[in-house]
Amino acid sequence: MIKKILNSIKGVYKNRFDTLAYRDVLPLAERGRPDAQYALAKMYETGNSAVKQDLINAYVLYAVAAANGMDGASTRMRAIEPMLLAEQYQEANEIIRRLTLVKPSSV
Repeated sequence: MIKKILNSIKGVYKNRFDTLAYRDVLPLAERGRPDAQYALAKMYETGNSAVKQDLINAYVLYAVAAANGMDGASTRMRAIEPMLLAEQYQEANEIIRRLTLVKPSSV
């Protein structure tokens, strides 16, 4: 019984932690912080209680983080690439292409 209660409490705190982490990392990633972009990509790669697994978003965010100089981001991109279906890979690369056409805003 105690184990069940403790597991329930751990689940509540993990859900809260995931939500807070996502809420805190998202604006930093949007402002161009490569470490935050990498962290957000990792959330999408694995999925958690705050975000569903989305390998397209993970791939795109790793690409953005890599372009912004984040060590290890291109390695994660290469690890995800074989998991993407051909159409998902094309969609991810189209998003990346469109992002390179957008001039970054000064924040």
